[in-house]
Amino acid sequence: MSHELRTPLNAILGFTQLLERNTNLPQEAQQHLAIIHRSGEHLLTLINQVLDLSKIEAGYVALNNSTFDLLTLLDEIKDMFYLQAQQKGLALIFEHGPDVPVCIYTDKLKLRQILINLLNNALKFTQTGHIEVHISRLTESIAEENKKLPHCRLYFEVKDTGPGIHKDELDKIFEAFVQGSNGTHTVEGTGLGLPISRSLVKLMDGELTATSTPGVGSTFSFDLLVQIAEAEERISLGIDFVHENPVSEAQYTRDTYTEAMLIKDLREMPEIWRKDLETATILLNAQAVEKTLAEATEQAPELIEALRKLVDTFDYKKILTLLQQSKEMNNEQQ
Repeated sequence: MSHELRTPLNAILGFTQLLERNTNLPQEAQQHLAIIHRSGEHLLTLINQVLDLSKIEAGYVALNNSTFDLLTLLDEIKDMFYLQAQQKGLALIFEHGPDVPVCIYTDKLKLRQILINLLNNALKFTQTGHIEVHISRLTESIAEENKKLPHCRLYFEVKDTGPGIHKDELDKIFEAFVQGSNGTHTVEGTGLGLPISRSLVKLMDGELTATSTPGVGSTFSFDLLVQIAEAEERISLGIDFVHENPVSEAQYTRDTYTEAMLIKDLREMPEIWRKDLETATILLNAQAVEKTLAEATEQAPELIEALRKLVDTFDYKKILTLLQQSKEMNNEQQ
């Protein structure tokens, strides 16, 4: 089902993005393309979220834990929303307590999705003021029980100065396709971000709650039990703390492969290779995409692994965006 829904829409978005680069088109045509692009992106978001929620409700979503740098993840998410916040004149503040562990073992992708969903909501509904993300470490109660596998519970808060939510609507906003009355007529959205986030937090043995004061703002908070894994210990011991399998330094490096590193590696690839990948991606030619990626597996294994993950999740638009960013950065240096 996901192929039947996503593939045609990705083709529409890909060709629309290609046409938007044509500077010879009249302004009216460019405006029409922009509308098609925005509408397609909204529909793709809705499809992705409906499929995600369906998989969660059917019990097909499982945890995929790994060790990663929490602070690097937070920096990446902040960078993702920085320009959007700046354009709206909002301050975007990320803070964490001094005792928050740098390196943790939990499901990175699901934690990332939860924070992105909450920040997306905060940015959509907040017109003035600021958005804050706070991470703190709660009192440890189980760390002493097994010093070989220390755990702690982290507490995440996403605060905004938006219109707020009425008290009688706080529980309803976690239902699918529901928005608070303050945003129903002013903000475009699917009403699925919060239900998905609450389900993912529950899957990770936590709880997502909300508090709000109309006219002041809202706070969404959740707690997660995570395993502490210091990077230095992990690399020096060569041990995965949970499964006790050998872990190399190269494996740890792959876990912390950032988008900035991906773009840097893309810029270093031959121009003809990047053009081949762009053409195959726009045409949604899976065989050509895989052939192009396979050609560079030995030359740039981390890059190819990251791009294959985007292909696996049908995020062809992201691949095209990354290629465009790398091209623009190379042109600036010429």
